[in-house]
Amino acid sequence: MRAFVATLAIALALAAPVIARAQAPAPGADGTTRDNVQRFRDLPLPERLRILEDFRRWNELPAERRQALQESWDRFQRLPPERRQAIQDRFEQFQQLSPEERQRILDNYARWQRLTPEQRTRIRERVRAMSPEERQRWRELLPRERGRLLREEAPR
Repeated sequence: MRAFVATLAIALALAAPVIARAQAPAPGADGTTRDNVQRFRDLPLPERLRILEDFRRWNELPAERRQALQESWDRFQRLPPERRQAIQDRFEQFQQLSPEERQRILDNYARWQRLTPEQRTRIRERVRAMSPEERQRWRELLPRERGRLLREEAPR
């Protein structure tokens, strides 16, 4: 589940602004096309350029990728509001990390994805078997040490 949440958070970060704009009411649906164009023109230039760049990037994606992102967005929208907020909060925390720390997390996630289901199960069981104090010490370990312990479980 955490892997799904991590993947979803990253996908949402990349696609949410574009999908949200793509799902905006059609021109004329909530006002005239002229009103929509005027609202766009009233935006600060950097915001207009960012929107245009987002649309360009969205349109350059293969149709399959756009479909997958749309499905992720739809699943996200069906989550309970508290769960959506928790995911957004976690992503905001991720964004506040240094580039090095973000990369470390992405590397650990990639390493976790390479584990076989059996290796993941063993790690989960090991963590579940820990006392609350041991789990807290595990969380407090330097990321490098946690990574080393995970690497011992990773396929070579």
